[in-house]
Amino acid sequence: MDRDETGYEAVIAGKKGPTCSDNNIFIYRYSQLPLRLVEVKKFEFIENLKSDVMFKAYGKSLEELFTNAALALFSVICQMDKIEHKKVKVVEVKGDDLEDLMFNWLQKLIGIVDTDNLF
Repeated sequence: MDRDETGYEAVIAGKKGPTCSDNNIFIYRYSQLPLRLVEVKKFEFIENLKSDVMFKAYGKSLEELFTNAALALFSVICQMDKIEHKKVKVVEVKGDDLEDLMFNWLQKLIGIVDTDNLF
């Protein structure tokens, strides 16, 4: 399978609030079909009565998937069109698997936003 023919999708469901212990994250790798979707959208929100926030993020690579998941997260907690790019922050996270890595990534970003008062 050609590397260019694969795409990734992450489904993220979580509760709003200071403790996000009731979160579910699933990451899937697909061939061809999602790539067409990735070219159209970076993420989409899913209406779900069981979660406060649920979205799918897409990416042609894992790096793009994680970037788009961060964009979806930030679009929930701030007005993205009002944000100015002022500084770059290097963020490192670890995880036992891709789902754990995504969870830790999003949690770390929330922590940075809270502690640095970014929004």
